[in-house]
Amino acid sequence: MVDKMDLHSGIRACFVPHIPFGLIYGGAEVQAESTMNCLNAMGHDAFWLDLTDRALLERTDIFHFFGADIEFAYWIHSAIPDRPVVVSSIFFEPSGLRRFGWHYGRLLPGTTPRRLSRLLHEATLILPNSEAESEDLQALFGVDPESIRVIPNGVDTAFIGNDPASFRAHYLNDWPGDAPFVLCAGRIEQRKNQLVLAESCLKAGVRLVLVGQMAPNTDSEYQHRFLELVDRHSSRLKYLGLVPRTDMPNAYAAAAVHALVSTWETTGLVSLEAGLNGCNLVAGDCRPVREYFNGIATIVHQDERSVRKGIEEALSLPRDAHGQSKVVAQKYSWLHVAEMTAEAYREAIERYGKTPERASS
Repeated sequence: MVDKMDLHSGIRACFVPHIPFGLIYGGAEVQAESTMNCLNAMGHDAFWLDLTDRALLERTDIFHFFGADIEFAYWIHSAIPDRPVVVSSIFFEPSGLRRFGWHYGRLLPGTTPRRLSRLLHEATLILPNSEAESEDLQALFGVDPESIRVIPNGVDTAFIGNDPASFRAHYLNDWPGDAPFVLCAGRIEQRKNQLVLAESCLKAGVRLVLVGQMAPNTDSEYQHRFLELVDRHSSRLKYLGLVPRTDMPNAYAAAAVHALVSTWETTGLVSLEAGLNGCNLVAGDCRPVREYFNGIATIVHQDERSVRKGIEEALSLPRDAHGQSKVVAQKYSWLHVAEMTAEAYREAIERYGKTPERASS
C-alpha cells in the first residue's frame, strides 16, 4: 500500500517511456519530457525509470506509463500491487476492420487486444489526449469512463522562433532565400502520409521540407519510394532527417505552412508547435484533429487532390491567418497540462488507497 501522504505536497512520479529515448524521439517522448519538466518546476519529483534502482518503490508514489503498448502489460501487472499506475494511452484507431478486431479480439485469450484490454483495465487511471480517444477506449476495450481523465497534448509557450533566416541559411542554402515552403515535422511512416504530401506539393509547384527520422516500423518499400522521390526532386523536396530540437522553433518561423496529413493522429504535437509559431496549418481529417484544430486549420482528406487543395488554400493566406498562435498558447500550454496531470495523480493515489484489497494490505 502507498504510504499516506499529503496530497497537496510534492508527488514522486516514475515515468516509463514506451521506447528508450536513445532509439527514437517523437511526439510521445516530447509529451513525457515536457510534462516531467513542468511537474518538477511545480515542486513535484518526476523522474525516469531506472532499471538498476533497487530502492525504486521507496522513492515512488505513482508510476506513469506513456503509451498503451502490450509490452507494458507485465510491467504494469507487476507494479500495481505496490503503487498506483496511470497510463497516457496515446491510442486512436480509425480503421473499421481493425476496430472490429480490437473490440472482439479482447474476448480471446492470448491475443494482443486481450492483453491491451487487461493493461487498460488494471490501470488506476487512464489519461487519453482527447475526447475522441476516450470514446475509442470505451467502445473498443470496455473501459469504464470513471477511470478516464482526458488531458490534452501541450506546447511550450516559449518555443518561439525569432531567427528564421538562420534556419534557411543552415539547412536551405541551395534554395532561393525568400521562397515560401511547406514544412512537415514527424516520423517518416505510412500513417503520417508523407508520400501523398510530397506528391501533392510537387503537383502544386510548392517546395516541401520534411523533418524527422524513419520510424522503426516503416515499411521498407515505403521508405524506398519516399527516399527515391526526394532524391529525384531535390530542387523541390528536401528531407533533413532528425533536426536538433533547438532548431525547430526557427524552422516553424521560416515556414509559411505546416502540413501533417496523417491518416490518424492523437493529435500531433508538431502541429501545436507550428501553430504557436504562426504557421498556417494543414491537418489530415480525423476526430482528435477536429477536436483540437477546428477553426484554426485547414482540415483535409488524406488523398492527393484534397491535400493539394488544402496546401494551396493555406499558402494563399497570410501567416497566422486564423489567430492560431494565440489559441494554441491559451489552450494548450504544458504548464496547464502538468497541472491537470498532478490532479490526476492525486486522484489516482487517493482511489488506490480506497480500493478494498489495497486498504487491507
